[in-house]
Amino acid sequence: MADNPHHRTVIWTSLTGVGTLVTLPLLVAALAVTSGSPGEFIGSFPTGVLVWGLVLGLGASWVSTALWSRAARYFSASALGMLIVTEVMFALVYTLVLESRAPTWQELLTVALTLGGVTWGLVLGRAARRRRDAASAAGEHGDAGFGPATEED
Repeated sequence: MADNPHHRTVIWTSLTGVGTLVTLPLLVAALAVTSGSPGEFIGSFPTGVLVWGLVLGLGASWVSTALWSRAARYFSASALGMLIVTEVMFALVYTLVLESRAPTWQELLTVALTLGGVTWGLVLGRAARRRRDAASAAGEHGDAGFGPATEED
């Protein structure tokens, strides 16, 4: 997205959603064909699953994809790669709510180590970016010490 700022993130998100929406009728048709009767087909959907599917499809998937696409304009791929871990953290929260329980010490330790590692990676990335920018501003080579050695080193 950063390489093509002329593309609007909402359009990209919508096209991604349309691609997903195309597969839904195919899945429903496959389920209808494999069902023994119309009643069995309709009864195969738990109460509210279609409503929640729409809510999650529009509310969670579409909005999160739109926000992710927008973030891709402002953050590097390495930073976004580290931030994707938040999806797993939210999945853990949803699971804990669903199971009506508190996290175990192992889950808490895992969350702390994961978020600590991501934070550390983001801090190191920012520091490297600042060194690179400072070296570029000073007229030095732009790799901030990360490239091959030169005569100046």
